Amino acid sequence: MHADGSPYAVTDYPTMRALRRGEIIQGEAMRYHNARDGQVREWRAHSAPVLAPGGEPMAAVSVFIDVDDHVRTLDALKQSEARYRSLIDLSPAIIWYGQPDGTLTFASHQLYDLTGLTPEELPPQEWPRVTHPRDLPAALDAWERARECGTLYEAEFRIRAATGAYRWFASRAAPVRDAEGTVVGWLGHNTDIDARKLAEAEAAKLAAIVEQSADFVGIADAEGRVEYVNAASRVLVGLFDEDTARAKRVADFFSPEDLPFVEAEIVSRVVSGESWVGDFIFRDFATGGPVPVHYNLFPLRAPLGEFAGFATVSRDITGRKRDEARQELLNRELSHRMKNLFALVQAIAASTLRSASDVGEARDVLAGRLVALGKAHDVLLGGAAEHAPLTDLVRQGVGVQETEGCIDYRGPDIEIGGKAALSLTLMLHELTTNAIKYGALSAPDGRVELVAELFGSDGAPDLRIAWTERGGPPVSPPARKGFGSRLIERGITAQVGGALTMDFAPEGLRCVVEAPLAGFQAGD
Repeated sequence: MHADGSPYAVTDYPTMRALRRGEIIQGEAMRYHNARDGQVREWRAHSAPVLAPGGEPMAAVSVFIDVDDHVRTLDALKQSEARYRSLIDLSPAIIWYGQPDGTLTFASHQLYDLTGLTPEELPPQEWPRVTHPRDLPAALDAWERARECGTLYEAEFRIRAATGAYRWFASRAAPVRDAEGTVVGWLGHNTDIDARKLAEAEAAKLAAIVEQSADFVGIADAEGRVEYVNAASRVLVGLFDEDTARAKRVADFFSPEDLPFVEAEIVSRVVSGESWVGDFIFRDFATGGPVPVHYNLFPLRAPLGEFAGFATVSRDITGRKRDEARQELLNRELSHRMKNLFALVQAIAASTLRSASDVGEARDVLAGRLVALGKAHDVLLGGAAEHAPLTDLVRQGVGVQETEGCIDYRGPDIEIGGKAALSLTLMLHELTTNAIKYGALSAPDGRVELVAELFGSDGAPDLRIAWTERGGPPVSPPARKGFGSRLIERGITAQVGGALTMDFAPEGLRCVVEAPLAGFQAGD
């Protein structure tokens, strides 16, 4: 039968045509039906006439070749090629093929879709033209090593797109070998990994930020086993290397006393899906001491939403807690000082009003004493609020502007405690005021010598402060003691636990205070 399955007419049979018509038939396709097994197979007919001496056909010779297996094989190859072509067309990767020496002979359309070039403009072997110059040397070196050794080729490099931008690709190729193992070609593909590279770059940035952060950043799995803690975390809690840190569990970061609360309140809340935020205490692994932190523990979720572990971003608040404790101490100190100050002001005001002859005098005297008191407080609060330099107290007590050049002061560089500072300043203010009104500083040539000196044992010395007036009007003892005198006699001696002498010599007043240095330096 014919190749299309229709039967042959007797006169159309290849042998008959060669015999009757003298035709030469070469490779005519036909089918043969084997009646014994029912198979229909592909044949190829070859017929030629045998000519008589006169040139007319006298016989015919025919050869029929069964090509059914060959045809089926060719059809299978065509179908396979079509399938592979479809796979190449549908693949997002660039598929390529190269000769044994590494010269590329084929690249799929994806290369040309990406670059905007045609196969004529960019023959496969010229792929380096569209590869990033910085990536090309490493890619070529890897390709040369794989080609020479006949091993797997792997490289990552950027290819220039039609827009001018570069995209990252992972290139992978394997040698194609024949039955004897000889490399007969290379089959490879380039997969777009640009999104992965961008994600890796962002992850690297985030990792650098986390690692360099001054905060405590840590991650643990769902069982509480530590997976990561950054450098600041390890320093904060005395863990000096990553392996030691990874060997810990969440519970290890807390003292045994705090652990019941941690497990019942913090961990259980986070496992249930909530966060826990508040001030808490970590344990220093090196010293065992407390490390105050602002603790923020929150859950990590798996892709389907289930609990996958713990994460924390916490902050060292040691400085803040220290400042809060200091502030609380200062507040208590300020409250104590204010109470003492109000009591002192009340006493000064009451005594000044009792001693004054009229309201004007009372106003002026009280104002001067309160100014002196305020200056003493300025000196104290300018330092640690507990001590002040003796020199500064002298300058405030005598009033530098009013007595410039009239009072000569000499003394050691020592600190005076807050308890004695106010009384000493008020004493110097009273002495200066009296000297200006009645004593040496009321005369043009009058002067005051103020000398402070340490004496006695080096281990527990005493301090002597001597006020001596010269060049003023003759002095005589007062008929009665006013508040100023009582303030000098009682205030300073009571505060420092010492003795005071006042000598009203005709040539000038001399006032001397002596007490242990410890008394002058005692706090409130």
